[in-house]
Amino acid sequence: MKTKEQKWAWTELLKLTYDPNWDQLPEKVKRHQKLMDILHGEEPEPADHDERIQRYLDKRPGMEKDILTMLEEKWKLAEIKRIYPIDGKVFAYVRRKYGVENSIKLHLPERTKVEESYKKYGVRGAAKEFGVSDTTLRVWLRKYDIPKNRRRSERTKST
Repeated sequence: MKTKEQKWAWTELLKLTYDPNWDQLPEKVKRHQKLMDILHGEEPEPADHDERIQRYLDKRPGMEKDILTMLEEKWKLAEIKRIYPIDGKVFAYVRRKYGVENSIKLHLPERTKVEESYKKYGVRGAAKEFGVSDTTLRVWLRKYDIPKNRRRSERTKST
């Protein structure tokens, strides 16, 4: 049996959709969604992003606890995403909510170590040695203002 509010929402929905172009106006699309929520007996979506994520987790019992456990055990996000292929903002929310430290904070090595490794192995080798991406290593090189190695072709010509 429909509630009084649901009957009202149905009437309003019919009025709204009488206009063939209602779906092209953002305010009418929002109104349509609110009316549909009333018809389906759901509460309207909260405006706060964290509230939306919490509601998402509340509808999936056990997910929040599983994610928290994995984050505390320092799992990589890629591994967690294989189990829960969801938006990474959910993991960030759980981390914030429970005060779990980000396990992938990079510590910038000393300039001399970066420079030595880069001169010895180049970008790819040095990045591999530090366990970072090539892009991260290039950022470090710019930060420390380390001059670029000569290209391989230039090195072979001079010897």
